[in-house]
Amino acid sequence: MNAASNIEYAKQARDSGKLSLPALFLHGTYDFICETTANSRFADPMRKACSNLTEVYIKSGHWMAQEQPVAVNRALARFIAEKLPKLLS
Repeated sequence: MNAASNIEYAKQARDSGKLSLPALFLHGTYDFICETTANSRFADPMRKACSNLTEVYIKSGHWMAQEQPVAVNRALARFIAEKLPKLLS
């Protein structure tokens, strides 16, 4: 949707759209809607664009926050503590 407009807008991005800030991506191991695990290359553009990327695999399907809330919250807390500790002060 709006691909041409989005491409033109993206050309204005700083650092060619590369992100250096900490970023977290949670993979759902059994997510067949957005399959990004070992056999997929779907997440490769994100890996290329994010130089400070943390990836965590959660044993869940697509609705991981509902299926595995403790694991999701644990991953979020660990990411914040390790990558953004000043937020906890």
